Amino acid sequence: MNVLLLCECKSSEVGIQIRNAIQGILEREGHSVQTTILNSKELKPCVACLGCWLKTPGQCLITNDGANRIAAQLINANAVILISEIVYGGFAADMKAND
Repeated sequence: MNVLLLCECKSSEVGIQIRNAIQGILEREGHSVQTTILNSKELKPCVACLGCWLKTPGQCLITNDGANRIAAQLINANAVILISEIVYGGFAADMKAND
């Protein structure tokens, strides 16, 4: 099974330990694991232009960030695991940029 780990906790020591533990367990079970560290400098918010629906289905027209790369990873994954700190009762900002 192809598993994608989307991890927002790039600076949290606990988050890094959790990510490494999950990745290790999955790999020992024979799964292919791809980990992506989300970074707000690399991911821009959606501008709701609908280009990804109408002009280039499945691909964002904004190409100066990592959205299309992450979309391709999502398409090829059988399972996705989100790892994020909880901030004010919800996902951290970098995780929300991927919605």
